[in-house]
Amino acid sequence: MRIARAQLFFIPAAILALLLAACAEPEPRVDASSREAFDASMDRVIESLPAEQHDLFSEALFILVMNDAGEGEAQAPEGLTPALAGLDGMTAREILEKARALSRAHSRTDERDSEAQGQSGGQPETE
Repeated sequence: MRIARAQLFFIPAAILALLLAACAEPEPRVDASSREAFDASMDRVIESLPAEQHDLFSEALFILVMNDAGEGEAQAPEGLTPALAGLDGMTAREILEKARALSRAHSRTDERDSEAQGQSGGQPETE
């Protein structure tokens, strides 16, 4: 009987938790359909972050924009660079994660380049 009572408590509690989660406000996303939409959505994205993450978010944007600088001639709405248009539909969390992954990939590449230079005696490789 003790197990049955625990189950009776658990099921409504689980349902209540799911209902509360469903009612939670979704994370704002970047809208890069126009410059105006981008600016307004970016304000909402930034406001959704705790104040202590604003600088980190700015750095993440810088990393992503600089990484895409000079990449192809992607189509972008007037007033937006292709790099900014590439953020369309992303949340703050996704932007931060993408920038972290990119930074880690660049760090690994830099380490491999340093190791290769060390093995070749510091001389650049020639063909």
